[in-house]
Amino acid sequence: IDSAPNVPGQEKTYNWKEKLAFQLTPSELPLVFGVLYGFLDVLELAGHGAANDKTLQIERQGPKYFFSMRGEGKMHPMPAPAKDLFRVMALILEQMKATYPNLDTQAIVALSKRVCEIHAAQPTQRKAA
Repeated sequence: IDSAPNVPGQEKTYNWKEKLAFQLTPSELPLVFGVLYGFLDVLELAGHGAANDKTLQIERQGPKYFFSMRGEGKMHPMPAPAKDLFRVMALILEQMKATYPNLDTQAIVALSKRVCEIHAAQPTQRKAA
């Protein structure tokens, strides 16, 4: 996932020279899918990057989602209306299907839901609802 700050005064224009890149692990894909699918209200993934200083937070806020990426002394807020998330959800689902070709979509959704339930129940993950 790449993020970049807005160029001041220019709607939907971003400064890609200041971008942050965040690579999801295979074990994080079901959690990201789960928060977008409604199994979690908020998800925070921390400890990424060479300096372990990158964090991605995704939070459902009514009819939209709010992504926030921090690291390398930068913070990029990224509001995302629900209408823009189909491509992201489809991409994650397709990647999970490619990683686990013997699982159909229903199995992947069911497993993702269970992983999110377990994640939310962990005391160190109380932010996940």
